[in-house]
Amino acid sequence: MYVTFRLLNYFSLSFIFQVKHPESLADFERLCKEKIKDVNNTNANAGIAGKSQSKLDHHLSSSASKCKPIKTQKQLDDLILVRILHSNLKDGIDNDSKLAIILFLIQNHIISDLLPLSEIEKEGFKDLIGGLIGPLVIKSRRSMMELLNKKYQSTKGNLIAELQKAEYICTTADCWTAHNRSFLGMTAHWHSEDKDSKEIVRRSACLGVRRIYGSHSHDVIAKAISDFHADFQISYKVNCTITDNGSNFHKAFKMFSNVTPQDKDNLSRRSDGDEYEEDEFNDEEDDEEDVVYIEIGEILNHGQNQLQMEGDGEHEQNISIGKEDTGEDVDSDNEESHIRLPRHFRCTCHTLNLIATTDVKNIVNQRFSKLKKQLDTKLSAIWNKQSRSSLASDYIKKIMGELFVINNATRWNSYYDALRKVQHFVTYKYEELQMVFDHFKVKRMTTAEMDFLKEFIKVMKTIADALDVFQNESKMSVGCVLPVLTLLKEKLIGFQDDRSFTHCVPLITCLIDGVERRFCKLFDDDFMRLAAISDPYFKLTWSPEEKKAYDTDLLKREVKRRGNATLE
Repeated sequence: MYVTFRLLNYFSLSFIFQVKHPESLADFERLCKEKIKDVNNTNANAGIAGKSQSKLDHHLSSSASKCKPIKTQKQLDDLILVRILHSNLKDGIDNDSKLAIILFLIQNHIISDLLPLSEIEKEGFKDLIGGLIGPLVIKSRRSMMELLNKKYQSTKGNLIAELQKAEYICTTADCWTAHNRSFLGMTAHWHSEDKDSKEIVRRSACLGVRRIYGSHSHDVIAKAISDFHADFQISYKVNCTITDNGSNFHKAFKMFSNVTPQDKDNLSRRSDGDEYEEDEFNDEEDDEEDVVYIEIGEILNHGQNQLQMEGDGEHEQNISIGKEDTGEDVDSDNEESHIRLPRHFRCTCHTLNLIATTDVKNIVNQRFSKLKKQLDTKLSAIWNKQSRSSLASDYIKKIMGELFVINNATRWNSYYDALRKVQHFVTYKYEELQMVFDHFKVKRMTTAEMDFLKEFIKVMKTIADALDVFQNESKMSVGCVLPVLTLLKEKLIGFQDDRSFTHCVPLITCLIDGVERRFCKLFDDDFMRLAAISDPYFKLTWSPEEKKAYDTDLLKREVKRRGNATLE
């Protein structure tokens, strides 16, 4: 086959070869390079400046590395749309094709930036699109909503297909309230083979965020989690679900968890004393309010939509949900019998955060409590000034050169980070810090308070470092939990022998007791021990001498059991 083309059209023709004839792309680029080399030699002999040709030669030599292989139909469709948009959008293409391309890009814009659908109806957005492509009628918000629903269904189908390939899946669940509305969000995590490197990698996906109506009782949460698993067809693939320490989550899994007989012993050991633990460590964030706020507009819209759906005979699933809300033909006992929940684990990060906040707050040592209260009062006054007044914030920035880190109760390590910033100012900008305290008429920090601050940061750094390890998105696994907790306890016990601590000895004792009390059942869990000793990075390095023989025998028995199951 012979092809005649101009050198300046190389990029377009290369794209055609990449899409239509990928097997001939390498031969095509090789012939082009030879042709360009002949042209450059001719131009050099003729005395013609070859600057532009050298640029083209450089472009051709690097084009192969820049072109990514196309492996899926979606990648091909996206690439074709982008090429058409860049080359033919201004002229040479009909309005219907322009509209399809623009809607595709607008849809990605809304999804990627989490924008409301009203964005496409704003005058500024219409002027932006019109200025780029000329007069063009963009579909309404309702039409865009239909396109997004189709996109959601397509993405959901792809995710379900991907989850079906996984052997084991771990899910996480969290419930929260915002703007007088309650939500439950869930994510899924699994291992699969990377298509390029052929290595086993971790995959993660958000299963969704759904409204929760009424009280966050254990049965409501259990049904919502079970519905999530059933909707994505992973009810029998999920081997565990991780939540926070809320009593409602704990009761939901205690009532509806369906585990294998071999795991019941471990679960019973982990559940011993849970009733006492829940009552003792229940936080304000776990308390449920009896008052439920419902917007009247939402009720009216729901009724109007239901009437319309009944008239059209569509959306049968939503109608059934509406009937459940009204209490028609609902057998609650039958529903609960179909609820299936996997093994339950409490979030290690949340538990550590409870140790650093709730347990520390309950320290009864008067000297420690007095120093901490005095320091918190002074620093809170400065933090409040900075966060509530622009004048105060400008003054602090002018004097200190930077602002304080503000403590946020809902962010782990935020109190530690805020104290570290204060310690930085005490060490390097002491005079400026005193000026700030005097300006806002706050008593200066005493020597004892500054010593207390230094000791407190040194001790709490161990908790902060452990939290950072547990929050790693890519390398953290269940096998890391026991080794990291073991190292944390060793560091805290080492502080007990450090005679330089004068103010924070009660803090050290409190943290050691909290770690041992809240995590002791994990160290007795065979599942957790197997996960740690089977991790090639840790093996038996974290296990105490008196437990190594037991852990070795445990691993041997598990390997033998799995081997027999494979043979069967």
